[in-house]
Amino acid sequence: MTRLRTRVTPRILAAVALLALAGCGDQRGEVAGKVTFNGTPLPGGVVTLYPTGALNPDDGPMPTATTIQPDGTYFLTGLPLGKAAVGVVTVPAMNLGINPNDAPREFFGKFVPIPARFGDPAKSGLSLEVKRGRNQFDIALQGEAAPKPEGEAKP
Repeated sequence: MTRLRTRVTPRILAAVALLALAGCGDQRGEVAGKVTFNGTPLPGGVVTLYPTGALNPDDGPMPTATTIQPDGTYFLTGLPLGKAAVGVVTVPAMNLGINPNDAPREFFGKFVPIPARFGDPAKSGLSLEVKRGRNQFDIALQGEAAPKPEGEAKP
């Protein structure tokens, strides 16, 4: 029986490695930015990206959300590439009902009331195209402050 011998040269190895790297790149993106409301950094809340088709979870990738930091910044990673609608909500302090005497807790940063339309990706007017790698997307919200929820202490 004759054995077939192949000799792999460094050039062939380099070419195969380049092709593998070109075709196997990460097909995900990251989005980072700062959220402002009427020009002031929003000190809390949640930013949610809804990839095209995700407005109905049966149609595509699931939405991805992150908490807004006290300086207004946010960061999302592992996002599918393509167009996405964006929603922003702020959440008032809550008492979980364990002990009614406990003070309400702020789970998503300091609450600043913003118009409800920003929480609905179909009405927010916010969208972007997620590309491979890191994407910068600052979110400048404008409008009248929403009324504070019932039972919210006034300063």
